[in-house]
This record gives sequence, structure tokens and C-alpha cells, in this order.
Amino acid sequence: LAGWMTLIKVKPGDLIMKQGQKASYAGVVVQSALDVLDGPNKKRIGQLREGDVIGELAVFDKDGLRGADVVAAFDPIDKEKPCMMAILMLDRLDELNKTHAGIGFKLLLVFATTAINKLKTMKLLASPVETFEYTPMMTPQLFHMILDARSADSTLSKVVGHEDIYMLAEKMCVLNVEPDTLIFKAGMIATCTMLVVKGRVMEVDDDGNQHIIEVGSFIGVKGFLKGALSPGARVSDVRSITKATLAVLRIDHFAKLLNESPLTAIQIFCKLGEIVVQSTLTNAAHIAIVVGDAKMSSLPPEFAHFYASRKATTALGSMLPSLVERNM
Repeated sequence: LAGWMTLIKVKPGDLIMKQGQKASYAGVVVQSALDVLDGPNKKRIGQLREGDVIGELAVFDKDGLRGADVVAAFDPIDKEKPCMMAILMLDRLDELNKTHAGIGFKLLLVFATTAINKLKTMKLLASPVETFEYTPMMTPQLFHMILDARSADSTLSKVVGHEDIYMLAEKMCVLNVEPDTLIFKAGMIATCTMLVVKGRVMEVDDDGNQHIIEVGSFIGVKGFLKGALSPGARVSDVRSITKATLAVLRIDHFAKLLNESPLTAIQIFCKLGEIVVQSTLTNAAHIAIVVGDAKMSSLPPEFAHFYASRKATTALGSMLPSLVERNM
């Protein structure tokens, strides 16, 4: 494939692609990065780093016009460091498909996958963003509310101490809701995660299954984890059952915590990730118990292999929740 591509070098700030211009190539960033600009003020909407594909949308667009401006980015350490790209001219792509169909197909598959992922992101950016009316609360009061919730459930107890919780409380705000209030709606862009400190809420997944969430548990974790890295949408509806009070950690406030206390922020982030993993494993364990050995093939492959072998609990016992081991 390298023999069909051309290596080009450009200076930081150079215009690589111009919005509305006829496309002539696609390629891969080899060194440094590229900034993607859009809108009348040419605001940066994304960045392509080493290994990222560039210009692939034009391969599948009959008009073949560039959708945004792309400029070579300045390296934060070496301002003079050039950007390098390996590009494939679109007319050469046709020739590659004819003479080396196998390579051409794999390359088209890479381009198609990248294009789909970018279009999904563009769709997310156009989705409505959730908004809430928060209730002001002094940090000490919220701190004690979180402590009480911490006592009700061990979600935070094994990771963060009193000092960490106080720092967390400084970055959180409060949302009070009446019974039967829609808190999260599937498809909305996530802006936060919430800790239930009073009352009860209910999550309804895509299959209509209802999950009751008690005091001391977080809600909206998946959307928060996605949103901390790039725009992420809610995957399920969450509605209050009773009057409820929720301690809210917004993504932008979490970013401030990360700057001020990286260790605390990373511990919380990892704990939230663990909640998602444990929930997935627990649900898989429940499915395995319900369907029985005769229906193991209906499980996702990565879980079916584990539950088909009792010996796996010996090798991986320290990594799996005790619930799984009790029901094997």
C-alpha cells in the first residue's frame, strides 16, 4: 500500500483542505496533527492526530467536496515541527481496486468505518443537549448529604475519603425533582452524572426493563464517561419514583476537579468506570443463570466462553464480582 501513497510535509498553519473545494485525495496523518475548522469564524471542531484518517468522506461522496477547512496544527512543544501525511490520490484508488482488489477492499473498509464514526459524531453534535435547573447549596450541607448517601451504599466508600468527598462536593450542585419527573431521556447529549442522595429513581432500558435505583447509587454514568472524552448520548430514560434529591457532577466541573486535584478526579472516574463494568458482568451472570447451559450460545461470545468453564473462576476470581462466583 505504501507504494501507492505519497508522503507530504507541510508547515504548521498551512491550509491542507478548504471547505467546498473539490477533493482529490484521502490519507493518514503520519506526524503531528491537523485541526478541523468550521463555521464563519473558523472555530476548531476537532483534531486529527497521528494514525487518524483524513479526507475519507470524499471517497463516498459523488460530488466529492470538502466539508470543512483543515490546517496543520502547531505542536505544543516544537512550534516548528512539520506535519506529515501519507496520501492516496482518488484516481489511484480506482487503479488500486482494479489491480489489487484485496488491498483496495481493506482500505475502503477502513475509510468506510472512519466515515461512519465521524457521521455518528456529527449527528450527536446536532442532538439536543440536556439542561437542568439546579438548586444552590452550600458545600458543607452538600458534603454531609453525600456522606449520608455514602453510608447507604459502598459506591464511594472504598475509593474516596472525607477530604476527597469535600472536594467533590465543591464541584457538585443539587437537583430536586418531584415524583414521576423525567430526569434523563435516551438520545439527549449527556452533560453530567448524578448521585441519588434522597428518594428513589427508575431506569428504563431499550428493552423496557425497569431498574430501581436507591440512595447512594449513581445514574447517567455511561453518558458521563462518554461525554468526558467526546459528545455522548444517554442510552436510557431515568425517571423519579418519589421526590428525590440528586447531587450533580457536571462534565465541565469535573474538568476543573481534574486540574485542581488530579488524583481525586482519576479515582472517581475509575470508580464510575468500575460501576459500568460490574453492572455489565452482573447482568451477564443473571442471564447465564436464567438461560441455563442449554442456551449458552445466546450470550455475547466474550461472556459465553467464561460461563461455559468453571475453571475460569479460579484464574479470574480476583477480577470478577463475588456474585458471579456464588452463582456458577
